[in-house]
Amino acid sequence: MYAVVLDAKEDKELKARVLTVAFIDSNLSNCNCGVFTDELLISNVGWNGNGSIKPINFDISDKDGAPKIVEGAGSFKRLAVQNGVSPRVVLAVYVSQTGRTLGYVVMDKTGVVSRVKKDVLLSACAKAQERGVAFLQNGIYRVTNGVPMIASYPGHDFVEIVQQLKKKMPEPKIAEHIVKKPKEEKAVKTEKAVKPAKTDKSAADKPAKAEKPMKNSERYSDEQKREIIAAKKNGVDPMIVSNPKLTPEQMRIIWTAKKNKRASEYFANPKFSVEQMQFFADRLVDRQTFNECKGIINPKYNIDQLGELYLGICDGIDYTQYADEKLSAEDMYIKRNELTCKTYASILVGKASAKDSQAFLRRISVDKK
Repeated sequence: MYAVVLDAKEDKELKARVLTVAFIDSNLSNCNCGVFTDELLISNVGWNGNGSIKPINFDISDKDGAPKIVEGAGSFKRLAVQNGVSPRVVLAVYVSQTGRTLGYVVMDKTGVVSRVKKDVLLSACAKAQERGVAFLQNGIYRVTNGVPMIASYPGHDFVEIVQQLKKKMPEPKIAEHIVKKPKEEKAVKTEKAVKPAKTDKSAADKPAKAEKPMKNSERYSDEQKREIIAAKKNGVDPMIVSNPKLTPEQMRIIWTAKKNKRASEYFANPKFSVEQMQFFADRLVDRQTFNECKGIINPKYNIDQLGELYLGICDGIDYTQYADEKLSAEDMYIKRNELTCKTYASILVGKASAKDSQAFLRRISVDKK
């Protein structure tokens, strides 16, 4: 369970600080809010240091001998509404299965928990900063080398929620002409083992193997040969385009992509159209992107369908729910927007009641007297 301070005020009658605190289960599926003094929060909640309740935006310290609430993840003053900005508390960071930040789970002062896209929260932080206000009480918004980011306070790393996909997508395969078949490999091993027992005449058969590329080369057009030569000149293993079924244009996309460190061996298949190849060559820019997109490296999707699937991956929604080649790109678009609304919305409404809070304060005030 997590505990989050949503408000902090000094009460003159009680002569103590009063905290509005939300308690949320680890699944972010249930929330209850209450009002406590520092002393009551520590004693009545059963805080015993066993880690059963994890503070999100504060600490409990006993350095001076007696436990007390410490503002270790941003001042509680940052929770106050200022210049029309109502700050949020970050509960968790929403990440893809490769660790890419997709969004954040935040809570407002009323106890409403929402999941928001990364770029939406960054934009809110920037606008609040323009008004001289911090949008996140327990988050640090900064821009480094032109790149905006949100960081946690030292010792208060954000809880991570990893995106879950309902359907396991098939793994892409390296083009057959690039991978040696097991049978061929066995044949080579057998041949090597038998060679020592053969007569010298068998050694004369070795040059016959060199004739194969020559025979294969006869199947390539002059344009294809030029692309194979260009690949080699540019430091790319020509094997990646050594398939006569590939058009010269396909060959160029494949070897150029490989030169730019793209995983083009996974779409070096003549079944992919030139447009599909270029689509992946433009987007599979690093290993992380490849790992997130590998489920859609399939020639069965047309270029418009690939666009909808890719946007779903970028937005951090469960694209596997509409990864069906039988769906039109328009239907995919509708499904993607439905999933976006469900993924990034209010996912839990807490029970922060002003009436209950006042009753609570009256009760502890009477108890003190």
